[in-house]
Amino acid sequence: MKSCRKNLFLFLIFGLLIFVNLTRSYSQFKINLLFNQFDFKKYENQYLQSQWVIPNSQHPIGDDVLYTYAGVKYLKGTDPSLLNPEHPPLGKNLIGISALYLKNEYFFSLGSGVFCALSFFLLIYKKILRKKIIAFLLTVAVFLEPVFIANIFSTNLDLLFFGLFCLYLFFTISYQERQSFFSLFLVSIFFGFMISVKVYLLSVPVITATVIYLLAKRNFPGIFFFGISLLVSFFILIVSYFQYFLKGHSFLDFLSLQKYIFAFHVQGRQEALFINPGLFELLFFGRYYPDLKKPAQEAHFSPVWPIITYFGVLGLCFKNNWLLPIIWSSTYIFFNLLTFPNVRYLIPLLPFVYLFFAGFLVRKIKID
Repeated sequence: MKSCRKNLFLFLIFGLLIFVNLTRSYSQFKINLLFNQFDFKKYENQYLQSQWVIPNSQHPIGDDVLYTYAGVKYLKGTDPSLLNPEHPPLGKNLIGISALYLKNEYFFSLGSGVFCALSFFLLIYKKILRKKIIAFLLTVAVFLEPVFIANIFSTNLDLLFFGLFCLYLFFTISYQERQSFFSLFLVSIFFGFMISVKVYLLSVPVITATVIYLLAKRNFPGIFFFGISLLVSFFILIVSYFQYFLKGHSFLDFLSLQKYIFAFHVQGRQEALFINPGLFELLFFGRYYPDLKKPAQEAHFSPVWPIITYFGVLGLCFKNNWLLPIIWSSTYIFFNLLTFPNVRYLIPLLPFVYLFFAGFLVRKIKID
């Protein structure tokens, strides 16, 4: 009877979270987009009138429009170095395939969302919580967050990246548990896909967190083998630029392009002050800085965020496989002190805040 009451209390809390997130995200469910026919001319007109073509344009476009247009143009033969070279081509190619061959660019977005949710569920169920019902309820609560629903109906790359990252964490833990080189090989594969989807500057906190984790586990040979495995990841990045090489570019040209990408993104962070509180302001108060000066209120902010963050930190457990998510979250927060984040920066962090909150509940209620 006592166990039933504990389970009921836990289900009520998760049910409340799911209800709150569903009511807040209801307006973000744009199901009609899945029935629209892809319109290349619309995207081309938007791009040609945007800030990427006309300086100080009065018709700016978001990343979703840019990625979709670029992905389709790549498949039509455009050199990736001539159109949005600031990000690797793999994710944009997948959007282009969805648009051209499935006739709807949002099938990519929906697929990314499903893949992301399944990857997160697999990670927390098999490696961390090990409680199927709790892992399922937690996954539902996370992916009903408005920021996730909005991205499911937008051709951004964040959900695809996070899904790959969850599998990266899954096999990193598997490698530590079993010392299996096959697991390490899969780590390198998924890391290669990650840096081929989003700009490789994100690799810095990922590699840093992995090395700290292996050091904490005293797996010193593992650090060496992990470093060697990154060659496989780099090879995947090179292969993802196959359209670039088909245009006659050399490997040295490829390295020069990566240097440009690095310089572009570093320059974009120069106005950020060291140890600026941008991520904390976003997480606790819903404020962000669209022009780096005057704060604005994030429409997707929820009062749930500071609550679950507070109790999640209170209940942090450094035992077993909880260690890697904690190291990742800490490392990611540290690196975000060097930039002014927007709400999409929370996608690699917010699910783990929910996870730590779930861990707090499980330990306090003592669910078996």
